Amino acid sequence: MKQYNFDEIIERRGTNCVKFDNLKERFGNEDLTPLWVADMDFRTPDFIVNAIKKRCEHEIFGYTYDSDSYYNSIIEWVHYKHNWKIQREWLSYIPGIVKGIGFVLQCFTKPGDKVIIQPPVYHPFRIVPESMHREVVYNPLKMVDGVY
Repeated sequence: MKQYNFDEIIERRGTNCVKFDNLKERFGNEDLTPLWVADMDFRTPDFIVNAIKKRCEHEIFGYTYDSDSYYNSIIEWVHYKHNWKIQREWLSYIPGIVKGIGFVLQCFTKPGDKVIIQPPVYHPFRIVPESMHREVVYNPLKMVDGVY
């Protein structure tokens, strides 16, 4: 397995990086440590870059849909990592975590229902339920010896 250098510092400023290049506009100061967005500062693994390059060779980027290979890759990964045997019918395609939160709330709750979140948490975990007229109930995580 290839070794990755997670200690390598890669300059991200000046690349339209929300994490760094938006600090002054968003917070009025660009000399901040940006801990407000889930953004990575290490290189994307070669196998992902190569898959993107291969897809780009087709040169047409129309609408796509989830394929059997998409679901099979999830099923195989879950089996490899956890030795669980899951079925295709148990999976649904969701195009991102924020859409997924909205989908789950729409399917399993109704306006006025309570939804529990455990801060510190990604802010859409609060915003999405509130915008869907659910009552957010806070159950903050406790930090003990520097660990939640």
